Amino acid sequence: MPKYRDVYIEDEKTLADSGTETIELAVVDPISEIDIRIKNKNGATSNKNSPIMRCISKIEVVDGADVLYSLRGELAQALSYYQSGIVPSMQRQAGPSQNQEDHFILRFGRWLWDRVYGLTPQHFRNLQLKISYDFAKVNAVGATGFLTANGKLSVVARLMENLEAPPVGFMMSKNHYNFTSAASGDERISLPTDFPYVMMLLRAWETEVKLYTTISNLKLSVDQDKEIPFDLSSWDLLKQMENDFGLITLEQHIYATTEENIQSWLGVGESAVVTPETLSTDPTTLYGVANVYGVDSGHLNLVHRNPGNTAAVTNILQLIMRGQALNHTFAKIFGSVSEPDSWLAAPEKGDIKAIITQGNAGAAVDLALVQARAYAGAV
Repeated sequence: MPKYRDVYIEDEKTLADSGTETIELAVVDPISEIDIRIKNKNGATSNKNSPIMRCISKIEVVDGADVLYSLRGELAQALSYYQSGIVPSMQRQAGPSQNQEDHFILRFGRWLWDRVYGLTPQHFRNLQLKISYDFAKVNAVGATGFLTANGKLSVVARLMENLEAPPVGFMMSKNHYNFTSAASGDERISLPTDFPYVMMLLRAWETEVKLYTTISNLKLSVDQDKEIPFDLSSWDLLKQMENDFGLITLEQHIYATTEENIQSWLGVGESAVVTPETLSTDPTTLYGVANVYGVDSGHLNLVHRNPGNTAAVTNILQLIMRGQALNHTFAKIFGSVSEPDSWLAAPEKGDIKAIITQGNAGAAVDLALVQARAYAGAV
C-alpha cells in the first residue's frame, strides 16, 4: 500500500542578504512536491511593495547541466496557483518590524500524491535545488527594507513510498523566453518540441499598466498555422481564466499615507476593501479614515486622512483584493490535466511558435511551459 510522508530538507536555515542557496536533494523515494518557505522581517520604518516573491530571481531543480525546473519567484508562485486552484500561503505585510513570508510549491505530478507522475531520484545522478535571491531587489536592506541577515529558508519534500509502479515521468516547468515589451507588434517565440505541453504561462508586468494593454493577444501556431491551438485576445483569455478558476482573493497589511500607488499583485478585475487599523498605543480611538480609487492596472490609490479630514496619516491598513491573473500571469492549460491524451503532443509537431501581440512598451515578459517529461524506457 502506498505511503506518503513529508521530510525537512532545510528547516529555518538563515540566509544572507543575497546569494544562491544550493541544496542536495538526497532522497530515494519519488518526490510529489517540494514546498519552499522563505521569510524575513521588515525594518523599523517600513518595507513597501516588496513581497518576498519579488526578491527571488530563480528557483531551480537541476541534475548537473540538466534543468528540470526553473522559474523566477513570481512565476513559480503563479504556477503553484494555476496547477491547483489554491493560492499558496503568503504573509504580505509592509509595516514597521512586521514579518513576511512566501511559499512556493514545486509540483512534479499533476496533483499532490499523483502516483503516475513524480520526480524519481533514481533517474538522476545528483539532484539539487537552487534558489537565487536578493532581499534588496526592491528596497535596500535596512530601515525601509528587510532586516539584514534575517532571512529564513525551509524546504519540505513530499515523498511517495511503496507505489505499485514507478512514475512514468514528471512535470517539467521552465522559463523558455523573456523580453521587454514593445509599444506594438508581435514577438514570435520558437518553442521546444521535445515533450508534450500541459500548460503555458506568460507573465507581463509593468507598474501601473493594464495587463491586457501590455499584451493584447496570445496565439500558438503549429507548423505555420496548420494548427492553431488558441488565438485569443488577452481580455478574453483573462475572462476564460476567471471562469475556469474563479476570482483570487489576496490579503495584505499595507503601510500607507495618502494617494500612494499600492501594488495588488493581480492583473485584472480588481476590487479592494481597505480598513485602517487603530494605534496600538490607543486601540479604542478612531485613528484614520481611508478611501480607495483607481483600483486598476495592478495597483490602487489611497486617500488616508484623520477623522477630522485635516491631515494625512500613515499607518497599517488591512487590504483585501479580488481579481484574476496572479502576479500578472496568463495561464493556458492544454486539454484536461488528468488526461494525457488531451495535452498538446509537441513531439509529433514540426515548428511551434508563440506569437505575442504587444500594446505597451517597457513591461518585463516571461514565457514558461509545463511539459510532461517521460523517463527513458517508461511506457
